[in-house]
Formats: sequence, C-alpha cells, structure tokens
Amino acid sequence: MKIIEFLILFLSLIPLVVLFSCSSKTDERGKYFAKKSYTDTPLSQFEKIRDKIPIPILDNDPGLLDTYWKCWELAMNKAKKPYPGSPFVSNYIDEAFSDNIFQWDTHFMLMFWNYIYYIFPAIESHDNFYCRQHENGYICREIHEQDGEDFYYDGKENNALTNTINPPLFPWVEYEYYKISGDDSRFKLIIPVLEKYGDWIDNNRTRGKTWIVLADRIGIGNG
Repeated sequence: MKIIEFLILFLSLIPLVVLFSCSSKTDERGKYFAKKSYTDTPLSQFEKIRDKIPIPILDNDPGLLDTYWKCWELAMNKAKKPYPGSPFVSNYIDEAFSDNIFQWDTHFMLMFWNYIYYIFPAIESHDNFYCRQHENGYICREIHEQDGEDFYYDGKENNALTNTINPPLFPWVEYEYYKISGDDSRFKLIIPVLEKYGDWIDNNRTRGKTWIVLADRIGIGNG
C-alpha cells in the first residue's frame, strides 16, 4: 500500500475510533454518580411562589420589573419531571426548543435559577448529565430526554471529533451555586464525576492539563 493511500485510510478511521471511545454498548452509565434513581418531587407553580422570589430594586423603570416577573413566569413553566421510563434522576429545567437536554443551555440557565435554589433546586438539572456519564468519563453535550441516549448531530461533519461535547463548565456552575446557596453537600456527590470527565477531556480534547488548572482555581480539585 502506498504511503498516501495509508494516510487516507488512517485519517478516515479517526472519527470512528473517537466515537467508539465516547460510547460503548458495554460501558456502565453513571458509574461515578451515587444518585441512581428518581424521587418524584412536585414542581412549584409561579403564582404560589412569587412572593418568595427575590425582588430587584427598579424604582426608576417599573417596566423592567414587569419584564423580570414575566421572565420568572416563563421559566417556572419550563421546569420538568423526567419522562416515564427515562433514566434521568432529577427534575430539571428545559430549554424549550428541543426534545433533548443541552449542557451549555443548562449551565447558563442555572446562573439565574440558582437565585431561587430554596424553591426549586435547579442545580440538580446537572444530575441528568452525570447519571448518563460513560465509564470512560465522557459526557455527551446533548442527550435525549425520553430515553437518556446520547444525541450526535447529523450535520456536515458528523463525527465525535467536532460536535459531541462542550467545554467543561460543570465545575464553574456548581461552584457558583455553592457561593449563592452555601450548600457544600453536592461536592462529595459530584467530584468523582467531574474528575473522570476531566480525565476524558485531558486525554481526548486538550494538549495539557487545563482541567486541573480550572478546578484548582475554583477550589474543587484534588489540591
């Protein structure tokens, strides 16, 4: 076989090798996450909890206050329970445009949901990603809500090299939740997951130990 033919064959196999490293039919999902099952918990209704939501000081523009309450009303209507038969383990916030959950959508929605953690612990939306983590540490960026299976984007470049993960913001969002809530009980639960995810990122997506630097900076690493 000529060297150029060998290189073409080798490069064509890379996406398959990486995809196999992401997901395997024999791997154990959620191995590092201690929460294994869903406990049915009622969802709050906006009208019943409005008086418990923080009120911003917007005396100079009452219209902004109306917008603020409308945002919370819309948000509360998107809190969801897992589908019957779903492997998800927690109630979660929905991005409202797809039948999948998304890492980054969830991360950034949590940045405002954290302010009513005592009404609805939206941080547990992360749990549905953690419980679907692969044995090698990989967590897909997008997961089907009904069956908990990974979603691989069928686009121009349909391979695991480009479109199945997001940059690892789980620890940052968890730490922001802790700063607002003062609840450090999640660290014991999530650190095994995040360490394995960090290992997968280091081994498959980085040239250095950027994950360890990030974890150390926000205070939930091994150090």
